Amino acid sequence: MNNKITLKMNDCCFDNKELQRYLLSLKEIKKINSNSEKITIEYTKNISPQMIINKIKKFTKTSNIPSLYYFNKHLEEDNGKYERYLNDLCCEYCLYSFIENLLSINGINKVYINNEETFKIVINYNKNIMNETELEKLIMGI
Repeated sequence: MNNKITLKMNDCCFDNKELQRYLLSLKEIKKINSNSEKITIEYTKNISPQMIINKIKKFTKTSNIPSLYYFNKHLEEDNGKYERYLNDLCCEYCLYSFIENLLSINGINKVYINNEETFKIVINYNKNIMNETELEKLIMGI
């Protein structure tokens, strides 16, 4: 398993040196590469991507505000791509919360919102674990 993740979150300044020092002080975080827009974290198997998000949100005091709009788990098995317009979405809060939930699903590698088209979600996934029917069910649950 590859223990590396890239994240983009609203209202989070990843080039904040204090945030970087805090994350690197965690024994489970091995390496960080960041700029103002994204952060790539290499970590041990003793911490999950969800726990990393929670640590970042706790540090930035945004723990109850969903803000994740991009993640990439850097998995080798990335052979499916699913795209869908989210026309029935009630708000961005629901969208960011949904993306945070997708982070914990095995087989989903990368999720992002196409900035050029309103509420178009793109999901890269492992076809050996996930299929479009399952992704469709997840989307219907938003």
